[in-house]
Amino acid sequence: MRNFLILILLPLSLTLSAQEAESRSAGRIRLITADMPGVVIQDTAVYNMLDRRVNGSSEHVLTIDGYRVQVFSSNQQQEAKQQALMLEQQLLEKISEPVYVQYATPFWKVRVGNFRTLQEASSYQQELGQLMPEIQASSYVVRDKIEILL
Repeated sequence: MRNFLILILLPLSLTLSAQEAESRSAGRIRLITADMPGVVIQDTAVYNMLDRRVNGSSEHVLTIDGYRVQVFSSNQQQEAKQQALMLEQQLLEKISEPVYVQYATPFWKVRVGNFRTLQEASSYQQELGQLMPEIQASSYVVRDKIEILL
């Protein structure tokens, strides 16, 4: 009887070990579903971040509420896009902060930076005004979705 149980349980344990090793070697995190009793369900954004971390992605970008410095905004359709792109090139040559050209009907906008606090954005606005006096009068801090690296 004991040999019989060993013969039945041995293949079952080998199968489970192989599946466990396979899931570890694949580097995947399984999503837990609501039909599993006693399990807390996490937000899919957390699941995706963990999945990227396990799979070895080197950069993780998270979008959160924050601030940027807006240096240009115009609804003059004939000229606004061209002006925004020219200003973007000028900024990229002079600063290390990221520059974003956005179109939100009917406005073309150029925004700079990813700042978590209003104080950081205001401080950078002053630095930018000293570096480029021609945009100092038209620049101001705006709330925006910002990107941060994890």
